[in-house]
Amino acid sequence: MKIAVIGTGHMGRALGQIWAKNGHEVMFGSRDT
Repeated sequence: MKIAVIGTGHMGRALGQIWAKNGHEVMFGSRDT
């Protein structure tokens, strides 16, 4: 499954890593400040 995570804070990064370890294709998006 392809999953997009908006925001790369602690929670977004943790969830993305879990999904990636379970074989999902994860893409992160964040804004520049």
